[in-house]
Amino acid sequence: MSYNRHVGLRLPWTVSDEETWNLAHRVLGIITLPLAIAYFILSLLNIDFDKLSMIIIGLWVGIPSVISLIYYWKKFRAI
Repeated sequence: MSYNRHVGLRLPWTVSDEETWNLAHRVLGIITLPLAIAYFILSLLNIDFDKLSMIIIGLWVGIPSVISLIYYWKKFRAI
């Protein structure tokens, strides 16, 4: 997916920097299949479906968000 301010993870740090946007979406692409497989397997084990869904979606959005935020901070704020 090419850089677009109106599509994808529209976080303040991903919208303002194309490299950060690309990193966030690359990480998103990497973690999607493992999370989908884990979601499928765990849903078969009769785990509370609502809680499982919230955890998987939180991880799916949270992991690339945190990684891209750290990248953005290192790039522009020199942590």
